[in-house]
Amino acid sequence: MSNDSVVGDIITFGNYGGEDISWIILDEEDGKYLVISKYGLEAKEYHIGNDYVTWETCTLRSWLNDEFYNEAFSSSEQMRILTTNVTADHNNAQSVDSGNDTQDNVFLLSIDEADTYFGSDEDRVCYPIEYALNKGLYTIDEACFWWLRTPGWRQDQVSYVSPDGAIGTFGLDVNYNNRVVRPAMWISAE
Repeated sequence: MSNDSVVGDIITFGNYGGEDISWIILDEEDGKYLVISKYGLEAKEYHIGNDYVTWETCTLRSWLNDEFYNEAFSSSEQMRILTTNVTADHNNAQSVDSGNDTQDNVFLLSIDEADTYFGSDEDRVCYPIEYALNKGLYTIDEACFWWLRTPGWRQDQVSYVSPDGAIGTFGLDVNYNNRVVRPAMWISAE
């Protein structure tokens, strides 16, 4: 990736499940880029257990910023990943506590971000890499559900994007392990 990359470009950065990771550039700001994986990388629950959680306390956040971060990126790639203030965005369709803002290297998009950065439901449709598919991922017409970080109607539910690209504000049980993880992060251009 170089400084002349633009929003909408696909870049390769890191490796997971035996494949190079493709990222979509969602935003550019002062030589840094907000990216999201083009494909679903892992079939994983938002939280182990069916507890009341927020992004701040869920096990997926810990996994993304530890195991995934260390497995997917070399030390030189890690130096380009920026620590980001991740806001505890409120679900405007539901009235539930969203928790606190966090500082993360890797995160999930919120409902508002998924709506803002993708122009249509069709643009949000996500397909998994083979590694995730082989872990029992639930798909419809080969597309998958992917997690967002915003709570659903209760704190044991979390918002998501459905296989047809629609945003589910009501939420799914946090312990479903057949939904896909689509990480996002800010990285420096060079």
